[in-house]
Amino acid sequence: MEHHTSDDDKIIQFPRRPRDEDTSEPARESREALRSGWLTQGRQAQLLQARAIELTGVDHVVPVVGGGAALHLALLALDLAPGNDVLVPSLAPAALAALVVLARGHPVFCDIVSPSEPVLDPDDVARRITPATRAIVVSHHGGYPASVERLRALADERGLNLVEDCIQALGATVGGRSVGTFGRFGAFALHGAPDGGGFIVAESEALALRLAELRSLTGRPDAMGFEHSVTLTLVNDYRIDEAAAAAGVDQLADLPSVVRERRAIVDAVRQRAGRLGLTVAFAPEYLPAVAPACTTVTLLADSPEVIHDLAYKARRAHLDAVQPAPAYHALQFNAHVPRTSLAQVEEFCSRALELPATPMLQEIGLL
Repeated sequence: MEHHTSDDDKIIQFPRRPRDEDTSEPARESREALRSGWLTQGRQAQLLQARAIELTGVDHVVPVVGGGAALHLALLALDLAPGNDVLVPSLAPAALAALVVLARGHPVFCDIVSPSEPVLDPDDVARRITPATRAIVVSHHGGYPASVERLRALADERGLNLVEDCIQALGATVGGRSVGTFGRFGAFALHGAPDGGGFIVAESEALALRLAELRSLTGRPDAMGFEHSVTLTLVNDYRIDEAAAAAGVDQLADLPSVVRERRAIVDAVRQRAGRLGLTVAFAPEYLPAVAPACTTVTLLADSPEVIHDLAYKARRAHLDAVQPAPAYHALQFNAHVPRTSLAQVEEFCSRALELPATPMLQEIGLL
């Protein structure tokens, strides 16, 4: 079949240039990135890599286009074979299971510890390990670290790979050590957008080199694909562009103060929640020596009506209120994913509402 190209097919998408009157530091960095002549992997990407190394304390960091790309590359680097099981958290986005399938693995969902501690349960993980299991993926849900030390010990004992999903947990630590450094790989996002920038922390130089190779090969088109759509090529390639890298450098510089502000907001909500008949998940003592990133505030109520009412108020205040659902609900018709039901996560989802940790919570009476 003959394929006709339009002018739109020839456009190379690139982030919009900041307005000249915007004199802020991020705008200046973005303009310099656009003037540099580099489309991807230039000076700003190198600077982002250096800042990520400072943040995590690990020398092997690979910048990528976004958090989803980081997870996909980490899974691809495991070299899974058809029939290999990958244990995944049931509260992670359904896309995680899809990425496991794309990497030739078979996702197996695991339960959470409890509604008040909605992170991957190491005991449930241990029960689900079989001879077919090849890897464990742990998500630090809402910016709250899971039991990564126990999970790494379990992975080492059973000869498995541990991958950390840190997309919501930039700036979180366990025992003073950054999340993302306990597994073979740690996947981070700098922004919620798929192309908003991210990076992967690797356990060794050899693994980092493998990631860098995959980063450029993953979206490599065949001859026909390249001939007909340069835009598609750039969208699928996992290299970070210079404008996103510049924004990421600025974000990492502001990260300590941002995380401190979010923690203060969560503490304030926790103090007020009891008077509203609510509790806040992740009590301060839920894990020893944990310093969460507090991306979200997770509220628990005894009745769905209370949650629905609060969600309505939050949305009227233009807050992104999420009533969580298990990932396996979204994929129940996918032949690659087993149908299941997990008691703790089902109870959590029936009682929980997740809100961004922002001062706008005052609009709905939580601050």
